[in-house]
Amino acid sequence: MFPSVGVRRLSVAVLFLGLARTVGAPSAMSVEFDRRTVHFALAGDSTVTDTAGWGSAFSKLLASGVLCTNVAGGGQSTKSFRDSGRWQRVLDARPTHVLIQFGHNDQPGKGPHRETDAATTYRANLARFVDEARAAGAVPILVTSLTRRGFENGKLVDILGPYAAAMRIVAAEKQVPLVDLYARSTAIVKCLGEQGSMKLSPPSTKGVDRTHLNALGAAVMAKVVVGQLRQVAPELAPCFGDQPRTVRLLTIGNSFSRNAMNYFDELALCGGQTLVVQQATIGGSSMQQHLDKARLHEQDATDPKGLYDSKRSLKDYLTAEAWDFITIQQRSLVSHDVATYRPAAEQLAAYVKRYAPHAELLLHQTWAYRVDDPRFHLADPKPGEPRTQREMYEGLTKAYDAIATELGAGIVPVGDAFFAADTDATWGYRSAGVVDLKSFAYPKLPPQTHSLHVGWRWSTKGKQMLGMDGHHADTAGEYLAGCVFYEALFGEPVIDNPYVPPQLDADYAEFLRATAHAAVERRRD
Repeated sequence: MFPSVGVRRLSVAVLFLGLARTVGAPSAMSVEFDRRTVHFALAGDSTVTDTAGWGSAFSKLLASGVLCTNVAGGGQSTKSFRDSGRWQRVLDARPTHVLIQFGHNDQPGKGPHRETDAATTYRANLARFVDEARAAGAVPILVTSLTRRGFENGKLVDILGPYAAAMRIVAAEKQVPLVDLYARSTAIVKCLGEQGSMKLSPPSTKGVDRTHLNALGAAVMAKVVVGQLRQVAPELAPCFGDQPRTVRLLTIGNSFSRNAMNYFDELALCGGQTLVVQQATIGGSSMQQHLDKARLHEQDATDPKGLYDSKRSLKDYLTAEAWDFITIQQRSLVSHDVATYRPAAEQLAAYVKRYAPHAELLLHQTWAYRVDDPRFHLADPKPGEPRTQREMYEGLTKAYDAIATELGAGIVPVGDAFFAADTDATWGYRSAGVVDLKSFAYPKLPPQTHSLHVGWRWSTKGKQMLGMDGHHADTAGEYLAGCVFYEALFGEPVIDNPYVPPQLDADYAEFLRATAHAAVERRRD
């Protein structure tokens, strides 16, 4: 058993303690609701049903005791839903809240018994639903259409835009809470791309179904709906479990922090979560450098040396949001030496606590350099200098664990994930050995399959030069780091997250997600 710690703006976050701590999965809600108190009814087309839409997944996100009656039906429009008697079934169910989503079958070409005009009859039908729901004692909530996932020439086709726009107008006119599923689902599908968005589609014998949802698609879109309900109707927050959530994160670090954040936004978006991130970073910086900058600003607020390149101070960053998590990170070059963390880590943590007292402090564990980085091949290394990737990883891990214990802070185990992936028997990077630079002409590079680091690259310094960057993360490394952050901060397995950067092989990306999951899980044991 592990102790749990409450986190502001999240339901519950669990910190797992051992030699070091890491962020874990949220615990289940313990609050029971009277079944007669909260009762949702879903009114919509097939994209809201339990079998082809997000309805069933929505029900699974409800807290114990909250009812949900799904009256949505395939092929329904705002016109046919009333004519078929389904709307009366909604009212007869006596719900406290009605979620109303239409548009797909209101479009032209669906036949006179279904189609409506977005600017006139569609709006009128929605307004009538709103008035009648209120008259029946229910709270209406409008939900814009789930986007279709059709592409032309690589671009998503905006088919349902006029109906989404019309619903936004009705919501404003009637002062009705609005869940803009169309905007969020459009952003997700664009992020996934034409091929990636197929992961959300159910099996079909008639080609790819780009309208309806499989279990993964339903789970993602249901989280979008719930996440926005938390925002537009905050009084309903107790009606839902711990997922989805809004995570507000501030990173205090260096270029490795920037690497780790590069795909975190996309992972959160495509996972149906909401992420707010700001970064206070200095390339190559240590904890001491951030502390020094903060002190300079405290002494003289006009001193530009106390500001980041953004012209903001650390105090500005710390007070900009009601942060849920704040991460700090040591400079990679000295990360193996615990003495370099003291006393800066403790003092920086105190400064963070001063201005963001409710945020959870986490240590962003950095990663070891690539196995063939020049650092590991020095003719005369300094005393204590790691001579191999393993020595660097073991040294930094020991240091991070010690400081985490001293600060009572959690660890985001990015370094653990990197080392596990780098040393995997199947997917790990294999060095090409000694490289004869003269044998490579631009743009050819030495083989570096499955590298998590930038590695060999061409740079221009008057002429094209082949060099090595075994420090920073490449696309695969940035994706792996983002996956660790996703699972650690959202408390949800990243394994099924549909987002994959276009440059990555799907099987390799699956391995990286599994590696991230295992790294976070190991810290829980």
